[in-house]
Amino acid sequence: MPRPSVGERVTTRLPEDLLHRVDAAAARWAQSRAEWLRDAARDAVSIQAPRYTEGRRRSPTELARIVARDSGWQWGPDDEVLDDGGQVIAFTIEDAAVAMQELGWFAPEAAGLAWGAIPHLFTGGERAGAIREHLDADGRHPSVNGSYR
Repeated sequence: MPRPSVGERVTTRLPEDLLHRVDAAAARWAQSRAEWLRDAARDAVSIQAPRYTEGRRRSPTELARIVARDSGWQWGPDDEVLDDGGQVIAFTIEDAAVAMQELGWFAPEAAGLAWGAIPHLFTGGERAGAIREHLDADGRHPSVNGSYR
């Protein structure tokens, strides 16, 4: 039985260290290298997550919740946004949404998410770090203002 065609064949060369990282990421998701690269390319050029936002306008808070869900984040007892290790990212989803919007993670006019601007999920905490750093710069993060209980 012949393999099904998924599109035009593309040949490219990658440095050995990058190829090892791609293979490790694909293995974590139980995907083939080709499947993982297709998903990564789709995420890099997609302005939104079609299964979540296609054909609908979303509020910044709704878009932030989609990013949080995709990132595996959770909510603390006082509605703070926590990373997968339980560390505070933002006091509220609204604070996280403002940071994401200011970082350019949302398409204009709430058309969706600019996935190409959002750090890739496989980069180990860069999403949470980017939000913390942005909120730190404005004094809106607990590590700066010390107001977190």
